[in-house]
Amino acid sequence: MPSPVQYQQIAGTAIYEVPRGSDVAGWAGYVLPGATLPETIDFVDAFDKLGGSYLFAVARPAELDTDPAGFAQRALDYFRTSAYQQRGVAWLASLAPAVFGPFAAFGFAFSKDPFGTQLRSNLNVGLGGTLNFFVLKGLSIRADATAATLVVAIKRGSQELIGFQRGPRAVGITVSPGARQEVQIAVTGPNAASFVFRAELTPSVAFGATGIPVGCSYAVRATAASAASPAIEPDTRIDYPMFDVAALPATLAAIGVVDPSDPFNRVLGEAALEAGALRTAFGLGEVALASQLRTAQGNPLSLLPLGVDLAVTTLPLAAGALALASASPVEAVTKDSMGYLAPAGAHGLVAGETAATEDLLCGLFGSERLIFQSSIPGPGSTRGDVMRWLPSQPAYAPVYPFATAGLDNPDSGCVKPRLDPRYRTSWVTLAGTASPVQYSAEPEGAPLYGNASAGLLSATPPALPVSGDPAHSFPLVPYAGARATAGVTTALITGL
Repeated sequence: MPSPVQYQQIAGTAIYEVPRGSDVAGWAGYVLPGATLPETIDFVDAFDKLGGSYLFAVARPAELDTDPAGFAQRALDYFRTSAYQQRGVAWLASLAPAVFGPFAAFGFAFSKDPFGTQLRSNLNVGLGGTLNFFVLKGLSIRADATAATLVVAIKRGSQELIGFQRGPRAVGITVSPGARQEVQIAVTGPNAASFVFRAELTPSVAFGATGIPVGCSYAVRATAASAASPAIEPDTRIDYPMFDVAALPATLAAIGVVDPSDPFNRVLGEAALEAGALRTAFGLGEVALASQLRTAQGNPLSLLPLGVDLAVTTLPLAAGALALASASPVEAVTKDSMGYLAPAGAHGLVAGETAATEDLLCGLFGSERLIFQSSIPGPGSTRGDVMRWLPSQPAYAPVYPFATAGLDNPDSGCVKPRLDPRYRTSWVTLAGTASPVQYSAEPEGAPLYGNASAGLLSATPPALPVSGDPAHSFPLVPYAGARATAGVTTALITGL
């Protein structure tokens, strides 16, 4: 039976692709050596009957339009030398320009023998300086026509052949829990060109003191060198933990995705991010997660991840997730970057035992609030307003402390962002289910929480609706989890 997915030849060359269609991210290519080449190739035939290799990227390479023949030849040469005359699966290391990276970090070889088709080399994907995702040789590989995926699998034994590694420390992330380890590589859909798999996270280990930080991370500019201080100090990073780890469930079921060509969700582009695409992340099942956000009513806020069906090995667009991010400058190479997990996608808001109107405190002093309807967790329960997190947004203050506007400083009124994208983190917006969420703020210096004992006119804090569109996200952090440390003072935490 023919597969519904077909590879299309590009400009008569050895390179083929799956037409993008409605996919917002991911590019799936196929490289076929030979003198006489077909115009189209069935997805299953590409695996079972032909001797080509698979090439993936976070987006379509521009060279396919400008120099398809040159790109095809580079791809043929890459697989011929890297896969040792066998077939291969690989991801581009970068897009602009297209770079074929070290094969052990971006691909693996496979071939057929009397026992089936198996991986012949190891893949170790760098996800920062201390975290790797590995897929080891000896695994079987096949094409699934119905799902349009390459399936890499093996019966679970004493050694994990697919998983995450963080030096000698336990990671607290199990890939494909159960009797069989399995990951898929999708060629279409929301996870096109990514590994996708079921996973189980143990928060006490995965997010613990020696685990992967979870939250939002910002940075302020380093002290500039001067005659009095010739050394340039490093930028100061401020971390805001998102969850109360001790209050989280013992385990969290998830759908994981890993894209070797975009480990920190920075390459896919703003349009794909706003559409809800993620390249390296964990989509979480619907369970309330105790956060470090607070309401003016005195309630701690729990986030309720939405949109993930744990029975289906797919991470849908805009699903509630934790996306891998980097707490290092964007110019840092992956191996020198410090990874952390930032909130992403849609989450319900749980505050207390009943659905009610709550005021989310945007800062420490209560002068800014977001007025929303809370949710109740559980099937068929009340669904309130939705918090949508947008990863890979500006998180660097190049000028700090922020300049105060005034007549003595004519440029102080210029409209320019206070944060730039040298560092990245997640921003947020809130979408109302019945009516827009309201943002309310009191003017700086106004009396808070009360009215004057006497007066002719009383003040009403100004308010306006929040659009709920991810394109209009804004920075917001969970202040309750922030702690002063060496170099990060209380004044810096409150001022930023």
